[in-house]
Order: sequence, then structure tokens, then C-alpha cells
Amino acid sequence: MKMTFLAVTVAIVTAYAAPALAKPNVVVIMADDLGYGDVSYQGGDVPTPNIDSIAREGVTFTDGYVTCPVCAPSRAGLLTGRYQQRFGFWDNIGPFRTGKDVVPGVPTDLPILSERLKTLGYTSGLFGKTHDGDAEEMMAFSRWDEFYGFNNGASNFLGDMNRPHNPIFHNRKIVSSPYSKRGVKHGDVCQAGVIIKDAENYLTDKLGQMAATFIETNKDQPFLCYIPFNAIHGPFQAPKALVDKYAHVEDAKRRKVMAMVESMDQNVGRVLGALKKHGLMENTLIVFLSDNGGHEASPNKPLRGKKGTYWEGGLRIPFCMRWDGRIKPGQIYRYPVISLDIVPAAIAAAGGSVDPAWELDGVDLLPYITGQRPDRPHETLYWVWGARKAIRQGDMKAVSIDNGRTYMLFDLSTDIGEQNDLAAEKPEQLQALVKQHQEWEKGLTPQKWGWNKALGYRDPGFGKPQPYHGAAYAAAKPPKESDGTADEVTSLNVKSKLPFVNRTKFLDKGTIAYRIPEKRSDDGLDVADAREHGDLTAILKLLNATEKKNQDFRVGKGVKRKGKNRFGPEIEGCIDSVLIAKGGRLILEEYFADARVDRPHYQMSITKSVLAYAIGKAIELGRITSDSAPILDYLPEVDRSKVAAGVEALTLKDLLTMRSGIQVEKRPKGVKITRENHAELYLSKTQPIPTEKPYKYDGANSDLLVHILYNTTGLTLGQFMEKHIFGPMGITNVRFGKSVCGLDKAAAGMALTSRDMLKLGLMTTRGGVWDGKQILNRDWVEKATAVHANHDKPHQYGYFWWSHRITVKGKELRVRSVRGAGGQFVFMLPELDLVAVFTSYYGTNKPIEYFNEIIVPAFAK
Repeated sequence: MKMTFLAVTVAIVTAYAAPALAKPNVVVIMADDLGYGDVSYQGGDVPTPNIDSIAREGVTFTDGYVTCPVCAPSRAGLLTGRYQQRFGFWDNIGPFRTGKDVVPGVPTDLPILSERLKTLGYTSGLFGKTHDGDAEEMMAFSRWDEFYGFNNGASNFLGDMNRPHNPIFHNRKIVSSPYSKRGVKHGDVCQAGVIIKDAENYLTDKLGQMAATFIETNKDQPFLCYIPFNAIHGPFQAPKALVDKYAHVEDAKRRKVMAMVESMDQNVGRVLGALKKHGLMENTLIVFLSDNGGHEASPNKPLRGKKGTYWEGGLRIPFCMRWDGRIKPGQIYRYPVISLDIVPAAIAAAGGSVDPAWELDGVDLLPYITGQRPDRPHETLYWVWGARKAIRQGDMKAVSIDNGRTYMLFDLSTDIGEQNDLAAEKPEQLQALVKQHQEWEKGLTPQKWGWNKALGYRDPGFGKPQPYHGAAYAAAKPPKESDGTADEVTSLNVKSKLPFVNRTKFLDKGTIAYRIPEKRSDDGLDVADAREHGDLTAILKLLNATEKKNQDFRVGKGVKRKGKNRFGPEIEGCIDSVLIAKGGRLILEEYFADARVDRPHYQMSITKSVLAYAIGKAIELGRITSDSAPILDYLPEVDRSKVAAGVEALTLKDLLTMRSGIQVEKRPKGVKITRENHAELYLSKTQPIPTEKPYKYDGANSDLLVHILYNTTGLTLGQFMEKHIFGPMGITNVRFGKSVCGLDKAAAGMALTSRDMLKLGLMTTRGGVWDGKQILNRDWVEKATAVHANHDKPHQYGYFWWSHRITVKGKELRVRSVRGAGGQFVFMLPELDLVAVFTSYYGTNKPIEYFNEIIVPAFAK
């Protein structure tokens, strides 16, 4: 006999006595599209004994609501405890925006439940569907301690069936592998929604397993376990063994949905079993609910409507709560509650308090369901989505489906099916509710994204792989040479195409006289007159000699080829840009040959120096513990049994100082290099550095650091720099080439304008500060530019940064620099507040001489 708790009237009990307990665990289980009548404790036709046990041993909320009848906004409201429209989250994340700079999702400056409880000492895990923003900083792996699941509106129930933009993640690692890449057709594993193979990888089971493992791992400390199942959202897919149990059901779609409901209940049982196994039931607050009403294949009886509507069938959901020893079992609570109440209830259970400044809309339900407070948790509840509006106050509910032009009015105490419109009978009561709703709407933030074309801008990247998808992203967009960049010669990357010769459109400058640089509005550089700071006689002589060298090379005068793309010493000095800054201001700027102010220049190994700054920023952000950390801690894709002797002792500092010994002479034959095997190929060939040698220079060191950066941040080097360093400095005209494994090239491959090179130098001389903002930790700047190894005296090596010593007026000073093959340099002499930039295409070291012997003396007053 099926037990239906709603048929029983239970009075609200007095406070349920409970012994003092340790800080409780919190488990929130959310179904997807589960209808009011889908669970057997509310009359459903699928047995759900495990879900029923939460209701039976705790409290059932007959009038439990969510904040929206569709997925993403509802989840945003639950996780924040605030009506999501107050922070602009009106709709599912769609392709339309009010502008290209709009980033959809729950803002990172608005803490979600995991972040609220983290401050109270909780470890958090999310196992399932997120759908609350796909920017890297909004992803679940950035806001939860453990994440297993996907970030999209839906997923196949075999993750390997998903397209590249929607993989299954475990933390930052993609653990799904598309069948298409393995030559397996979807029809071979799933036929018309019936899974006939790989049923052991059924996603609902995987989510339950991962959640149970998380509970076991964290059983000795307080935890938050959030399990947003993707069942019973479409596509409707279930293992054959479960579908066959419902063969008597005529409708094929309903058969699969019933199987999905049963599978989800089994995995609720798996989670409860893990709690029982470790004796945690009496110290765990458990919440079960759905994200919205049921879909077309889900019964919502006795309610009107379904998912996507503002009838009760779209907003009222199965909602129950259990806390053994604290919540008296068998209760039925009939006052309206809402998913917004979960955050404040969890915070209170954890021993915290809600700061009024947070402006939460939810309330702590515990005093109400334990009888400490006899009044209603909410006097009024509000909804708005698209053209739909609704308000419930007491038992009266007003609904509009035409953007407020007309309203209907229902008394839910006698008309739960919303069949009898009372608008004509009670116009004054209706108008009072409408006016109250209008006042509430004034406090909302306008919609900025969604599926409404009227928003204006369509995001071209919507529905495509994101950079942090890594392998999936690389598969979708194969690596190719960027304009002005090419593959450089490093251990596992042997192609070489040097864009250094056969150039056209040379500038013909004639005789060069000094001119004050142009101040531009797009780069933040101030300018000044160099003549106020020094004697320019020798510098102008250098500039005119450079112009002559370039013109001679242009017409071939005195230039002899020394093999393909190689030239003799005759072209030494063919510089194509020189910039100087003094006192933080640009005082000299000249371009030669085909260099231009707004044309990014290939940087070669200056890319490594930028990478060193990225690693420092990742440490500052807490993504990497320190430069002393073992590299294998951040390379989970590497099989430790295959690495060479000594690799386990290598640290990030060994890579940054070229002291790892890693060097592979050529690419292994017959091996396709991927992001997954790239690091392992390097580390299987590591050679120890002889103690008498300071270091062994090889691009493999920077390649490995790029993998570490990606593994810890989910961003490629270019993306990380754009977000954390280049972007805040206003450096936007940047290019990064792709390596053979699909990540950004780091041994070389970056292109910057000469002005942006200068900005990098100025930021460095100011201890990581640009435009008054601390872009990079000062201590890291000092560490990166310090001397860590001698190379060829007087030249020393830091963390991919160089330095050399010069004598100025009898005093020895250390010049810091970044250097790239082909003649790319940024020199910094803090004592003179002097920065100089040189770029070239012809493999020259002359700028070192020019800086030491011409530029420094000109300004060493």
C-alpha cells in the first residue's frame, strides 16, 4: 500500500529536543525537472523509497517553491539565497547579451553556499549539473573544493556522447572521452534512449558514487555535499534493465522517465547509505527538492501547468528536509517556503549568522519547523520571468502571463489547481497584490543575457568549447600558426619557420632628428622630452646608423646569405624599433624597416619571462602553493612509473631556473603529441645537470610550466595573462602561437607591440605596480628578476629573467632584462629609473652593447 503523507494533517510541534552535536554536515539533493507528483510520497507511480525516507523521517513542505520555473535562474537563487533577478540573472544562459563585455552567471563577488560555509570551516563538493556561468572563474571547480559533473543545461546520460563544449569534469580535468573520437557510433551504445552498452557509466550512478566517496573521504570534518542530478531532464535515457521494468507502460517516453526517476532514487539511497555507514545521519541536515516543476513527461497532479509556466505546476516542487534528532519525523508543514531558505538555514545549522548587509531574501527555516516560531516564514513570495509575473501572499496568488497587462487571482487554500479566477470578484485585493509586485520589481537589476534576441548582441562563442576545456578545445580548433608567429625549435617541437626575412614595405626615414613621442589614449603611457633628461648626441647617431643598416639590407648592399634564412655579421645592428622611458615616461620612440607602433612583434624567449610572471600570479592567487612545490603535484596526467630518475624531486624553481636537466634531442618517431602525453614525454627523458654547470637551457622547462599553469587555473598562458596581468595593464594587442600539444607556446610564440614591451619593463621597475594598481606581488617581481644562476659572466639568470652588471660613475649596478632570440630586449635599470626596448628580426645581440655604452651614459647624470 502506497503511503501518501499529504492525506494526513499534522500539527506543528513544539521545539524538538536535541543533544549538543558537532558542527553538522549539509547535504542538498536537487532533482532536475522532477514534478510534484513524481515522488511516491506524494502519490507518484514510481517507487521512491529513499526520497520518501527523507520526508518520512523529517518534514514535508506541501507549499515548497523555487524562484523560477526553469533551470539556471532557479539554481542561482538557491545557491545565493537571493532572488536572482536582483543581480541580473533572469533567464537560462543563452546566446544573447546586452553587450559583448557581459559575462553571464552568478557574479564572483556574490558568495554562493559553498563559499559561505567555507568561512565556517566546511569542505564542499558538487556532483552534477551547474548551469550557472561558464566563465572560468564562475565554474564549479573555481567555487567548490571538489567538482564532478558538467556545466550546461543538459547532458547525455553517458557523458562520452556529449559534444566537445559539454564534457564531464572532475575538478579541472575532463574525464569524458567522446565516442566519436574512438570510432564508436552513438547508436551502438544508446538506441532511442535505451542504453544497451556502458550502463556502468550511467551518469546518475556516477554522480551518486562520487558523492558517496566524497562523504567517506570527508567523514571526519564538516562538509557540504551538493548533488544537483541531471535526472529527469532530457534527453530521456536510461539503462535497458530499468526501462524494461516499465514495459507495461504504453508511452515510450514515460517508460524512460520512470526508469530515470527510479535510478535517481537508488542514488539518493546510495548517498544516505554512505551517511549511515559512517554514523553521520544524526549530524547531517539533508534537503531534497527539484529545480522547477515537471516537464511534459512528468505528472504534476493536482497542480496546473508544468516547467516553464507560472502556474503551480511550474513553481511548486517536491521539497522535504531531514535532520535526525533535530527535526521531528513525520511533519507536514503547510506554510509557503522557498529554495531561497536553504542558504540561511545551512548557515544557521553550521553555527554561523547571516549579516543583514548580505541582503538575503531567504530565512532560516529551522525555528519554524521545530516550533520555536509559530508565524509564517514568508508573508509574500515574488516571481518574474519573461512575460510572466506572479505573487503569493497568504493563500492568494496573482498571476500574469502577458507582462502585467492583465492578472488572474486564485485562492490556493481551496483551488490548488488554479481553475477559479477571482480577479473580477476581488479587484481591490488583486490590485493591492499587483502594486506590491510592481514595487518589488523596482529593486531588480535589468536583464543582461538570455534567449531574448531583443538584448542585441549575439555571443559568437556560445555553445562552443571554452579555453579551459583543453583537449576538447584543441580538438575543436586545431593549432595553427598565428600571424607573425611560428613554431620554434625546442625539444619536442622541431619545426622552424622564422618570419625574419624577405620583408617589404620598409620605412624610408631619411635623416632622423629627435621628436617627442606621440601620446596615445589607448596605452596609458605618459610622454616627455628626452632632452630634459640627457644628451642625445650619441643616441641620434645610433638611430641614423640603424636606419642606414636597414636601408642597406633592403637593397642587398653588402649582405651575403649564409644558407637558408641565415645571414652573416653584415646585418648586425638592423634594429627595427628603439624605445626609451625615463622617470616612468616615454621619451624616445623610433621604428625602422617594416616595424610599426601598433604591430605586435615576435618576442621569442621573452615569452618565457612573461610565463614566470604568470606562475607568480598563480601562486599569489593560491592556485599553486609555492615555487618550491614538486612539479609532479601539478601534472596528474603523468604516469609516475614512467618518469626518469630524479624527476620526483624537481620543483617549479628547477624549471624556472633551467636547472631541471630536461632535454630531449628530437621528437620521438611515430608519437602523436597531445596535451595528455606531452609532459610525460619530457619527464621520461630528463638528464641530471652536472654539478659544475649552472643550468641547461631548454624550452622544455617552460613547456612543462604551461601545463602546470593550465592544470591549476584552467587557462592557457594567453588567457591567464589577459585576465590577471595584461588585461589590467591595458595590454590587448597580443598574440600567442599554439604548441604541438594545443596549449599556448611558452618557450617562444608571443607577439607584443614595442610599447607594451615598455609597459612590462615599467611595471617591473615599479615592483609590480601599473597605474597605481598592484598587478603582481612585489616579492615575486624581486624573486623573478634576482640572480639564481650564472650563465656567462657578467650575465646571470633568474626565473626566465636575465641580468648583467655595468659600472656607472664608478658604481656597479645590475641591469635586469628580458631577452628573445633575434634581437628582442627590454632593459631595466632601476637606479636611473631607465627602461629601454629594442626589437629586431636578424639575430643580433648588439642592443646589449647599445644600452651599456650609449643609452646609459646619455642619462647617467
